[in-house]
Amino acid sequence: MREKRFLSKKETKGLSEIVATLIIILLTLVAVGIIWVVIRGIISSGSDQISLNQFTFDISIKSAYVSGSDIVVNVRRNAGGGALAGIKFVFTNNTGSIGIDENVSMDQLSLRTFTFTSSQISGISAGDTVSVAPLYIVSGQSTVGNPTDTSTISGTPPSGTNTNTGGNNVLTGSPGTGTCGDGIIQIPDSKGINEQCDTNNLNLATCISLGFTGGNLACTNACQFDTSQCTGPAPASLSCTGTWNSSAYLPGVYECDGGGSPGNVHGCQTNCLCKTGFISDGSGGCTLNPSLNNGSIRSVWNNIYFDSYNLPASAAVQGYIGDYVNFSTFSQGCFQITFADYLADNKISYVRLDNSMGTPSISPGDNYSIWQAVNCGQ
Repeated sequence: MREKRFLSKKETKGLSEIVATLIIILLTLVAVGIIWVVIRGIISSGSDQISLNQFTFDISIKSAYVSGSDIVVNVRRNAGGGALAGIKFVFTNNTGSIGIDENVSMDQLSLRTFTFTSSQISGISAGDTVSVAPLYIVSGQSTVGNPTDTSTISGTPPSGTNTNTGGNNVLTGSPGTGTCGDGIIQIPDSKGINEQCDTNNLNLATCISLGFTGGNLACTNACQFDTSQCTGPAPASLSCTGTWNSSAYLPGVYECDGGGSPGNVHGCQTNCLCKTGFISDGSGGCTLNPSLNNGSIRSVWNNIYFDSYNLPASAAVQGYIGDYVNFSTFSQGCFQITFADYLADNKISYVRLDNSMGTPSISPGDNYSIWQAVNCGQ
């Protein structure tokens, strides 16, 4: 008969320690699992938030109004969001709604004008509403975002809009004034840009007036026409050989046709627009704008700085940055102004010249002239 054997106290203690260790390991694994579930939830929530943030668009309606039998809606895309695939317009009256998808891209901070015919939005009139919502692509599928703005359709255009197609847009300014983005068209503006349009001010131009068959004309951030959404063949360009063709003249597009060769005296570029510092003479050529400022140098330092009491005694002198200056005693070209400032303590302004192509030989007492034109009027 086999004798039973009992564990000693030492052996029992050792077994208890093993069991305790196994329990600790098991609890640790359970805790790790719980922590991972929490972390995974946080990561998933963060990913969802990133996905949502990626498609957070801010599209606003600047104006919506009746124009003849059409409805015109001016839309602005503000900063934010990813790639925009288009905009959904929803027109609503007391009997129902009409949705129209416009599959057009819009850059951030850009404006675009959309025109809807009576056949597209039958029954919509002044007093009804229009809403906009972004269209974007998710996993290859077109998705409609939440509406971002709603506006009541006005029976008349907003203040400052001229619908008289026989005249010029009233939102035009004097040459050499204003800046791109102020809604006023200047040719040129204070920065030398020959503005074709400015924000939603298209100077009464349309895709059709520019030679296309239809579509929506817009304005770029550089105040030039955006014809990317115009339909039909593009109009033929002028030759820019110096032969004026009044029948092909398009206001704001072909300002001159005085020849496009570099350095030509007419100041025309190869796209038949006047160069910066020139303005159309209305007969196929360009005339030089007058100088912006003239005076006498008070002092010179480092060969590229000079000051003068004839410069504007205010921060307005900074408006000359990017313009060009020449000197009565130095005939080898002209120099671009890269910096300008007013010294309030000394009550005098100064400018810095670009010397990448050479340094002017100038002295106190020399006369200077500042121009928008790169040739400094020479």
